[in-house]
Amino acid sequence: MSQYRLATALPDQLLGELPTLEEFARELPYLSLVAVRIEIERTLRLLMISRGLELRRSLGVGQALRELKESGGMPSGTDAFLQTLATMNKAAHGLEAEAGAATEALRVASEFLAELRRLTAE
Repeated sequence: MSQYRLATALPDQLLGELPTLEEFARELPYLSLVAVRIEIERTLRLLMISRGLELRRSLGVGQALRELKESGGMPSGTDAFLQTLATMNKAAHGLEAEAGAATEALRVASEFLAELRRLTAE
């Protein structure tokens, strides 16, 4: 029969491989930006479907917003969101972004996502 023993600390060989708490905390805003961007893309697709717009497989955020604008249904928070998109793109591609810009981008993107979800539910 196997026996298991809980350890109170990581084995030494893992300590060098895993990120420290400080490293993880530094990366968390970037991971959050990537996650909210993915959710925005998904919700934009749902919004387009709900409005009867053609959905292409490789449709990006910018193109989806252009098509919504052309159909007369661009969300009101689009301009603010587009100003933060460069910071979100940096995070998605593993590039450094200024911490304040990342925090602001996360705030604006979260508000935009909430707006998209409201529009999709209508």
